[in-house]
Amino acid sequence: MSPARLSAQRPHESTVELILEKLAAGETIEQILEAHSHLTREAVLAALAFAKDALRADVVYPLAEALE
Repeated sequence: MSPARLSAQRPHESTVELILEKLAAGETIEQILEAHSHLTREAVLAALAFAKDALRADVVYPLAEALE
């Protein structure tokens, strides 16, 4: 499953955001795969790669405004 497809907002597909939230909450990849049988390990890893690439984009976010 491609990262672009993962980011689609369809009700039956998990999003990159959902995968990141679950990992941040302490779930393992195995737990995510058990809860979402349509996902593969490769899809979860693709979501992580997509997030990494998004963070590396040449976009500057001003911290002072974000913290107010």
